[in-house]
Amino acid sequence: MPTLSCTEVDIGKAVGGCVAVVGTKHGGDVYIIAYSAVSGLFIINATKKEVTLISDLADPNTIGGISRLVNYSIKGSKVYMRTLHIRSGTLVVSDIDVDLSALSASRSEALTHSISWIDSWTEICGGVLPPYLFVTADADTEYIYCIDIDDGSTRQIATGFGQYTPGPSYKVIHYKDDVYMLLGRHYSGDTFKLLKLYSGSVTDLGFSTGGGSPRALIGGMGVFRDELLIPATSSGVVNQDNDIAILDHRFNRKVTLDVGSVTGWTTNDLIPGFFIVGKGTDRYYALLPVDRQPNGYNDTFRVYWIEFDLVNGILSSQLLYEVAVPDEVRALLFCEYCDAFGAPVIDPITKKLYFHYSVSTTTRMGICEVDLSDVWNNIIELNKHAWIIGQARIPTQLTLEVTPL
Repeated sequence: MPTLSCTEVDIGKAVGGCVAVVGTKHGGDVYIIAYSAVSGLFIINATKKEVTLISDLADPNTIGGISRLVNYSIKGSKVYMRTLHIRSGTLVVSDIDVDLSALSASRSEALTHSISWIDSWTEICGGVLPPYLFVTADADTEYIYCIDIDDGSTRQIATGFGQYTPGPSYKVIHYKDDVYMLLGRHYSGDTFKLLKLYSGSVTDLGFSTGGGSPRALIGGMGVFRDELLIPATSSGVVNQDNDIAILDHRFNRKVTLDVGSVTGWTTNDLIPGFFIVGKGTDRYYALLPVDRQPNGYNDTFRVYWIEFDLVNGILSSQLLYEVAVPDEVRALLFCEYCDAFGAPVIDPITKKLYFHYSVSTTTRMGICEVDLSDVWNNIIELNKHAWIIGQARIPTQLTLEVTPL
């Protein structure tokens, strides 16, 4: 089974929500670059367990700290990011240039779009569909908006949700007739929905995953050569038990993973995320981070390694990590409020997986390293929705030809 080691550090400022992330490697070290509009840029050396915070890249007028990655490129020690965050009435598009060799960075505002209904931090919590589409919701109405990142123009979609805020996501599949998106709404115990983005139709998928509200952003898709798996889970309501449904590429529910059977808890909150690492011949391998919420507050954060299939659900589990926490935990394992890039980093050379977590309203950050060596040969295919940095080394073959004198 895998092993997990974690170094918890004090980063000086709270992360302030979910961050725009890029995973890369430089000088032999694995880096997680994370931008928070409220705190600044975190350069996380995941190999050495060191964090550099460049706080002057923050926006003092941001609403909340959540940021979205729109696009990125990497050249040597340089990482170039385009991100989104919001101010009251404004969508901000920033260009961030990072130099890992100097541990320095700069931010410039490339575009700003005036959007009158933006007045709540939750309105940055939709799904970015790179490079030009941002789908989000007005926190005060039933409406979803498709926003052109390039020119700021919008298109409105009525959901019929009434006062309950819709929850768009980055979990989309393009079909011949439309773009299909997994959709939730902030209503305890509600069922998941399917939004057809261009026709604007909303269909009830007919299943719930617990007493929380259906949070479509939680849990990264499993993207493989011949199939696509879509996790769906509920969260964000105190004293509730929540499970994880696994959907196929047609948004049909294949199996439900009973989280309580793994943790033994009666309150299981999936705000920390869920990530399918890879697939084997007869099962899938995943990291399951979970919060316990007794009496309406968080007290424990755990990370499990689980193996499951699409018939029986969870086949086996192992506790990798546990720590006491005073608040919600969000991990770089496609946690709540993340975007499509909120994935862990996998280094095939060392057979290790890296992620970080933050504890809300505190300055605590955990930098975690998962050694996959014991299961590496069982994994036929890695989830390409991860940050897979580099490839395994190919042995050098030398040929010696001897010519007699």
